[in-house]
Amino acid sequence: MENAGFRVQGKEAFREFYAFFHDYCREEVTFKEFFPGKDGFVANVVIHFTGLKELSAEILEEAGYQGMSVVPKGVTVDVEFYIHYLLNQDGLIRFIKGAIWVPES
Repeated sequence: MENAGFRVQGKEAFREFYAFFHDYCREEVTFKEFFPGKDGFVANVVIHFTGLKELSAEILEEAGYQGMSVVPKGVTVDVEFYIHYLLNQDGLIRFIKGAIWVPES
């Protein structure tokens, strides 16, 4: 998985990332659009991150996940993503790359 300037590679690192992240945040996803492709698909989603504990820039940097959104305890931060899922020949996800949607002001 590649997102927000960091990369998580391998099943164990993926599990560690989500264990860390879900210790600090609850994640709810609103699905907006789906774009099928030859070797995978792209999903346009809004992820609502709600802080269970304070997730500061310092904590993210120490964990190696700098670039992710800071999420204060008790606050919900909404982030729109385009997430590209590449599939292997068995139809299983082999790579995920996220891009954050930043609308014009």
